[in-house]
Amino acid sequence: MIVNNPRSETDIFEDLTKLCMLPGFSHAIASFCFRDNMIGISDTLKSDHLYHTFSHNRLLRTEISTLIGLMVKAPLDLTLPNQSVLQDYLDRSEQLLQELHSAMSANVFDKIDEKLIADPNYNPFSLAHNLREPIFYGGESAYSFQYRDFTPTKYGRDNHWLLENKGFDISTAKKVVKSIINVQSRNLFRELQKLSEKPQSEWTLLPGFMFTAAEVAAECGISEKDIIPVLEAFALPTSDKNDRFNTVMDYNSTNSSPLIKIDERTYLLYQIYSIAEALYESPFYWMAADKAYSATALKHRGQFTEEITGEFLKRAFGSTHVFGNVTLPGIKGNILGEIDVLVLFGDRAVLVQAKSKRLTIEARKGNDLVLKDDFKKAIQNACDQAMLCAEIIMQPKQKLIDGSGKEIKVSTPIKEIFPICVVADHYPALNFQSRQFLKFNSLPNIKPPLISDIFALDALTEMLDSPLRLLSYFSLRSRAADRLMATHEHTLLGYHLKNNLWVESEYNLVMIEDNVAADLDAAMIVRREGILGDRIPEGILTRLRDTSLMRIVDEIESRQNPDIIDFGLFVLELDEDSVRSLSRALDQACAQTRADGRQHDATMTFGSRGITIHSNRLAFFEAQNLLDDHCRRRKYFHRADVWFGLSIDPYTCKVRFGITLKENWIADPAMDAVVANMPQGQKFRGNWPRGKVTLPGRNDPCHCGSGTKYKKCCLSSDVENGKRR
Repeated sequence: MIVNNPRSETDIFEDLTKLCMLPGFSHAIASFCFRDNMIGISDTLKSDHLYHTFSHNRLLRTEISTLIGLMVKAPLDLTLPNQSVLQDYLDRSEQLLQELHSAMSANVFDKIDEKLIADPNYNPFSLAHNLREPIFYGGESAYSFQYRDFTPTKYGRDNHWLLENKGFDISTAKKVVKSIINVQSRNLFRELQKLSEKPQSEWTLLPGFMFTAAEVAAECGISEKDIIPVLEAFALPTSDKNDRFNTVMDYNSTNSSPLIKIDERTYLLYQIYSIAEALYESPFYWMAADKAYSATALKHRGQFTEEITGEFLKRAFGSTHVFGNVTLPGIKGNILGEIDVLVLFGDRAVLVQAKSKRLTIEARKGNDLVLKDDFKKAIQNACDQAMLCAEIIMQPKQKLIDGSGKEIKVSTPIKEIFPICVVADHYPALNFQSRQFLKFNSLPNIKPPLISDIFALDALTEMLDSPLRLLSYFSLRSRAADRLMATHEHTLLGYHLKNNLWVESEYNLVMIEDNVAADLDAAMIVRREGILGDRIPEGILTRLRDTSLMRIVDEIESRQNPDIIDFGLFVLELDEDSVRSLSRALDQACAQTRADGRQHDATMTFGSRGITIHSNRLAFFEAQNLLDDHCRRRKYFHRADVWFGLSIDPYTCKVRFGITLKENWIADPAMDAVVANMPQGQKFRGNWPRGKVTLPGRNDPCHCGSGTKYKKCCLSSDVENGKRR
């Protein structure tokens, strides 16, 4: 569809500028900030409290920042206009912002003609100018508390520069920012309560967004003279009228300097997110402006990115499985490649290349060459490096040397690698740009690269804090990489935590709305801000945690045995009905063995994959040979490409050992004869994946191995446990 917009972005922006500079517009911005940014809770935070923040009717923070940036072009006017004028400000602001959005969207299509539409290879979003809309309206990828809490690690090595040049260290700055947020929350609540005592003509929440240096000093327990340097560092100079901010994509001074001075000791802060973001980002630019120190600051920034990435991955895999600054030596002593962070778990590897390159202002403004150059430096180079290193470490006898110069012993050949490219800052429309520009060659056993930032990786390892859980996400994510579309990785993680990130093969494209992440957002706030609420979103981490199968998955993680890691990952892909059915079959097999001392088994098939569980106390080699023979017959009978076998101790219900058979099914006349009398079983009525529990017919030999007919042996107990319908 071709959209014709009657007005240009320039004309609309000029009208918006004039509106924001009118007397008392500061009160309109306060109204928007309270309506669209504030979350009201009582005692316990619920995801319901966050849904309004995903409304299409609210202003994004980038839009509110635009209003603030235009307001400061004129002298600050705190005069409260009458309510009709204030309402007019609000209505016209929303109208102009909507018109601006429409104009920006229309620019994507205004040069498309019928010839271009007919070209199947034409992609309008391959042009930087057309990416301005998703870059501006894509929203944030980081939580404000991530900006705040990562800052001491990011700038800890630069404390001496900050003390000498700014008069404070980074830990003090973090305390001050956290105290500002606490003070402002109280002030807003106080002003909200006062409204009922005032006539409607005096209603405004603007004073709630103001605070004094004395209030902040009292909150954080630091003297007022010591916090003033921090406040001044993030305050917009009174001489700065934001003259460079003349289009929506221009540099906006109020983003890096979000505090607006009212007087010598009073400040106005509209968006607490802005001060947290400035705390995380602005110090680097201060140091970069110092030519004598800029190279050191850049080095420290790179070290931070690599180190924090490693720390996040240690949550899930443990420190013994995570290695930093890994080099790949060649035969002649040369270096073939370098890996920023490497994870080895069983026969799986996670390979991370970290970058600290940002998306520049020129790229945001639609400069095609700059945008693609930024992407190349931040993402494509990291991807190329990751894929090259992945190829190298798949080679037999390739040595791996850790950051201390010691060789990393690889006891099991690596059979699957998950490359990840990580950036250290908010990179607008990262997922969208990766879909348009990223190029890589698909290779056997090397998954498509995951492109992320450290904020998403933090959330991933916070919620999926075990090896198999995280590997399962990486596997599902890579399997459907070209069919999933979401604004941020948080959205995909939120969907996964609720439903499992499985995409049926018949779907070519799945678009997931941002509000799917509401449960994840609530859980992260509860964990990081100390608010009461659910720490784990309802879904895959809660509904099945008490089943036998999930307890086995936990056990597998502690063993790292490649023969059963595949089975653990397979289980984590199953739907709820399948897990419960297989858990019941496992429990029943163990109960029957405890009752009669004989072997009992259960088999379940899932398309081209299947599993057989044996419950017995036979000697190890006898039990192993029996399971192997049974699995091979079952695999052939069901024409499966993959078959898992698990031997369970009937008294502890723990895994004795496991096997995995992986080879494409090939017809074999000899095997046809061997499996000719095997019972077919019946279908299991589950969701995805459509599996079936294999049980014999009434007159077939019983699956427990007793030698009698099924109807005279285990039929009655199977019916009682819901296995026959």
